[in-house]
Amino acid sequence: MTDDGGPMPPPTDDAIREMLEARASRLHPDSIDLAMIVAAAGPRSSTRLGRTLRLAPRLSLAASTLAAVLVASALIAIPLFNRPTGSGTPTGLVDASGDSGSPSDVGPSSPPSMDNVRLLTPPEVGELARTRSRELSTKIAAVRGRLALDAPGCTTCASATFAGGDFGVRVRIVGSIRTSWGTSSARTSAWVIRFTPEVDNGLPIVEALGELRTGMSGGLTATVDELLYDEVGAVGSYAAVDGWLVRTPLHPCASFVMPSGAPTDLPTYGCPDYDYLTDKEFQPTAPDGSSRGPAKGILLPSESYAKWAPDPAQLGSGFEPRRATFLLQLVNTSPCGPTDRCYTPRLLRWKIAARLEPIPKIALAPSTPIPSVVPPPSGR
Repeated sequence: MTDDGGPMPPPTDDAIREMLEARASRLHPDSIDLAMIVAAAGPRSSTRLGRTLRLAPRLSLAASTLAAVLVASALIAIPLFNRPTGSGTPTGLVDASGDSGSPSDVGPSSPPSMDNVRLLTPPEVGELARTRSRELSTKIAAVRGRLALDAPGCTTCASATFAGGDFGVRVRIVGSIRTSWGTSSARTSAWVIRFTPEVDNGLPIVEALGELRTGMSGGLTATVDELLYDEVGAVGSYAAVDGWLVRTPLHPCASFVMPSGAPTDLPTYGCPDYDYLTDKEFQPTAPDGSSRGPAKGILLPSESYAKWAPDPAQLGSGFEPRRATFLLQLVNTSPCGPTDRCYTPRLLRWKIAARLEPIPKIALAPSTPIPSVVPPPSGR
């Protein structure tokens, strides 16, 4: 306002030019001659420039704010770009795009590649058994196909082949599947198999360990949620889960007297630690050292994490959850002997039987059956 209380007249173009020249001379040693620029641009440009220059203070404030934002973003981005490759999101941070559940539910995080952990076909099993049986000896895999007993009607016979073609491999039926086969001479299902270096009459042998409960999608893996609420099969059957394995810290165990005649090889659950398998990454151990179970998880025998987790690692007082494709087997963990009176004669629980790994360089299954490699009889 002026001395007499009236409004201050707007600054003239000359006054604005002098102000900007003074500021420019302080920012850069080479002064900017605005008069020369305006004169070269012509009278209309002079009018437009005068209007633009009236907005200079506002533009200067906006530019300062933008610069501050850019500097802050750079300070935040520097540690992220300097993080080692493959470090991923630090454990304990919840993925904002997923279901958070409770503060201990983490993820899902970036999984390892599971591209080749899948159900094989009988032609692929035959090719692998004939060409890589020694390399794959004792390796466990899964196959979908129809198994036919060599002697129809002989439910106690231990040898079979894959029906539908001559795939150059024999199947030896072992484990609980021998007693649960039934009266049929052939069955179509998904099977857990184990490669061996053995041969029978010139053909490689794989062992059929049991029937596999596949996921609802028909693929190799089921989810923890499916195994908790759906029919799981008979004792000795298998299921594969692509999930997270974790354990709690050690804790004291309650004393328990086993009934007479109880099996001596029963797995122990919950003592001296709790081991869980979950669909999402889960951390049962709180910062204060206390622990709790997941809302949805499969309780596994103690020390499962130490035995089966890939690269097990301790995190403070807890442990890092580890993801893999685990092969589970349904077992009866009742401590009751055959003559004991028990309230729980059957107590079905899961245990880890193997960790399924990809089989590299699987040859594509041929479209025609593979000819038999049985050598011709001698003397011909």
